[in-house]
Amino acid sequence: MVVHGEMSREQLVAEVDDLRRRLSDLRGEQDFRSGSGEVPEAPSFAYHNPSPVVRFDSTGTVLTINPAAVELIGPEAMEGTSLVSLLPSMTSVNLSQTIATDSHIDFDTEIGDRWFHFVVVGISEYGVGHLYGYDITVRHRAQSALRGSVAEQRRRTREQETLSNIARVIGSSLAIEEVYERFAREVAQLIPFDRIVINLTADRPGYMVDTYQSSAVEVPDRAPDQSYSVEGTLSQAVIDSQRCIVFQPGNESEAGSEYNGLIGAYGMGLRSFLSAPLLYRGEPIGCLNLHSLTGSAYSERHRLLAERIAVYIAGAIANAQLHSQVTRQSEELSRSNRELEQFAYVASHDLQEPLRMVSSYVALLGRRYGGQLDERADKYIHFAVDGANRMQGLIHDLLAYSRVGTRGAELVPTDTVPVLEETLSNLEVAIGESQAKVVYSDLPWVMGDPSQLRQLFQNIIGNALKFRSESRPRVELGATREGEYWTFSIQDNGVGFDQRYAERIFGVFKRLHRNAEIPGTGIGLAICQRIIDRHGGRIWAESKLGEGSSFYFTLPAVAEHGES
Repeated sequence: MVVHGEMSREQLVAEVDDLRRRLSDLRGEQDFRSGSGEVPEAPSFAYHNPSPVVRFDSTGTVLTINPAAVELIGPEAMEGTSLVSLLPSMTSVNLSQTIATDSHIDFDTEIGDRWFHFVVVGISEYGVGHLYGYDITVRHRAQSALRGSVAEQRRRTREQETLSNIARVIGSSLAIEEVYERFAREVAQLIPFDRIVINLTADRPGYMVDTYQSSAVEVPDRAPDQSYSVEGTLSQAVIDSQRCIVFQPGNESEAGSEYNGLIGAYGMGLRSFLSAPLLYRGEPIGCLNLHSLTGSAYSERHRLLAERIAVYIAGAIANAQLHSQVTRQSEELSRSNRELEQFAYVASHDLQEPLRMVSSYVALLGRRYGGQLDERADKYIHFAVDGANRMQGLIHDLLAYSRVGTRGAELVPTDTVPVLEETLSNLEVAIGESQAKVVYSDLPWVMGDPSQLRQLFQNIIGNALKFRSESRPRVELGATREGEYWTFSIQDNGVGFDQRYAERIFGVFKRLHRNAEIPGTGIGLAICQRIIDRHGGRIWAESKLGEGSSFYFTLPAVAEHGES
């Protein structure tokens, strides 16, 4: 039988069956010596087959071997030698049983740099067996490459899943300690380590601080807030180069000669060191350090993975730091605002009593000695009384301003029509004196503090009456629905102002007109700004000199009242 090239298992079985048929046909042609017990002449042997062929007996002794088998196995392959000694992979094959039962066994084995598929065929009629070898190197390599490709794809898929998990872990919380713990567990799925340390750059150049560390090795750790010099260390090299470095010294001397600080770690059993820079917006903020007890634990693949992972944790650290900074600043601002509000309230409240006394006694002087002093003295008394009255008004407004954020009531569904009507009642005298006309259509319900809304309307409408032109004052109010808010408008035909100062007018003590021209403290619109801020809206103004002003502000709508 001559076999060329590679054959499948099914083809080999067919060959064996064909061989058996041919052997059966040859039986009548053999010259048997009846009763002699000798083995009859064996069937023809494929001596010139280009593939290895070996004939053996039930003891495993080689009877015949073709040149291809000798070339494959070596010069020691000769008749009379043990087949098992030539091919150790056949140790598990029961050759005598295979021959006795006319069985066939096939297996793959590696010889040198080649792979062969061997088929052992038992021929009981002649007490021999044949071993056929087929070179399957190309097929085996292709299958190995395919298995390797599948394994590589699975590995990459696992890596990507783990990287996605890392991104999810990092994005799930701003509590950096929790992020560190979960991050370390995910990293262990990709890169082996026995110790992990995350150290960040300190305020002092050349110094770093360990912010997270977890170790299966007894290594003395630094205090979390303790900064230390990194001169000559692996961390410093990583920070300077902004690239990931793998260092795997072969001995203690090598560990100490390259970087500072590693002799101690090496002495404690650590053999492989990987350090990746934590870069945020192109600037190094720290290092991700992985250490292993295994020598040569880190490959180029691990180095590249560490660089990718470091990007994730660097962003998480930067976000956590920013969040912490914003939180801290917000708390400081809140505390400062509370202190300022308390100071304004206390100062304003405590100033009222002595100022009331000054005002009362100056007024008493005016009444008692009015006309008895010269004209200049009367003028001085008038100035003192007027100044005290204006100071009382200023203190009153400061108190109102300081109370907006601290003394406000809960925001509740509020009908703005009764609020406006009460406001107009409070302004009845000013409206009558100026002969003003106030026009408004149906106004909506909003979520608000009724008391503060009255103050809001009163301050804006009051300004319209104060800053009036020579024409009869006219004030128009309206509201339009915009999403979840109502936008209110209050328009007048007063003197107006330069639009360049539209934002300035909402500041404390910001006035665009002289006190002598129009009375006021310059706090009214600042109070309006604070009221709107507390209600979650916004306020703005539009105006032209001599053409009146339009004030706009938004308040949250009340959906259940179904306004349209």
